Amino acid sequence: MKPRICDIQFSKILDVLTPKRCPEEMLQRAQSLAKRGRSLSAPIKDSASLLRSLGCWVSGEGSSLFVVRVGPRAEAKAKEFAANVIDLLRPTPYGVIWSLSQLRSHNSTASMKDLLKSLIFQALRYDRSLLSNHLDQMNIAKFRADHTEPEWACLLSMIFSKLSKCFIVIETEDLFQTHRHDIEWARSFLRLFQGLVDHAESSGSMLKVLVVSYGTTLPELHSASTKQNRIVSSLRRPPPVPPRLRRPMTRTRGKRPGWQHLQPKF
Repeated sequence: MKPRICDIQFSKILDVLTPKRCPEEMLQRAQSLAKRGRSLSAPIKDSASLLRSLGCWVSGEGSSLFVVRVGPRAEAKAKEFAANVIDLLRPTPYGVIWSLSQLRSHNSTASMKDLLKSLIFQALRYDRSLLSNHLDQMNIAKFRADHTEPEWACLLSMIFSKLSKCFIVIETEDLFQTHRHDIEWARSFLRLFQGLVDHAESSGSMLKVLVVSYGTTLPELHSASTKQNRIVSSLRRPPPVPPRLRRPMTRTRGKRPGWQHLQPKF
């Protein structure tokens, strides 16, 4: 295939995969909300434990899945946490890919297909050699076809297994809310990203995935010991403080000091 034809095919493939919600715009919105809420809201419970788990995930050797279980009324803090992690990772020389949930006032409905296609889009935009080195996949007709969710998941696994070093941050409250009564969906969702990590590890790539999990009480998340490459932590709001014991909250600028000492490492 001639280089010019490859460029045209690749451009059209990205057009097909372009997310309905721009990842950069979603991040900017999350950052804006985080800045407004950072100095006004109460600190999260178990923040020291969460920070230690984050440090193990960011700086630990090899591929790993980091699952953060979000407790009741901690949704805003979870979004702030995800935005802060992305901010921490973006200056590094590694690939950083993310999916953030839309605002609740948004009219459109989130879907798993949209999530998968967005992750594939970002991966190809980050490293176009993922397709250019595999000309059998450089086919616009394949991408335009109506694929099932498992087919997109299979393509996602294939593409991410070829990325040498990459971080993925997944915060999808909208999807968890849509499927909040379906325990099997939550189990399959987490199994998908555990599979990505396992596949990358077995293929010699290094992949670190953070999944912010809402409303899940799956038994397999109660202990991280079931998987050596899995870290599980929680994000909860502290109990309400009686009015007579409340102290005026002071505004702070920038990230918490603990974030500044984390060094991403593969």
